[in-house]
Amino acid sequence: MICAGRDPEKLTRGMRVFAAMLAFLLISAGIYAIYSGFSEDTPLIAAGGVAVIVYGLLWGNLARTGRHGKVPLWP
Repeated sequence: MICAGRDPEKLTRGMRVFAAMLAFLLISAGIYAIYSGFSEDTPLIAAGGVAVIVYGLLWGNLARTGRHGKVPLWP
């Protein structure tokens, strides 16, 4: 939905709060996955935890800036 006088690429405050909560949840889950992967000697879970943290950081950047990233993830 496009409103007059509003930049369509910027997120609303509610969307930014949701992105921040999702970032916190994903980073916490990633840290737990890394801890559990190393304590149970399963490196695949630890590697998955790193990937989840990277994804959480992308959500955190979205919450911080209020704009979608310009990083090309695919050609």
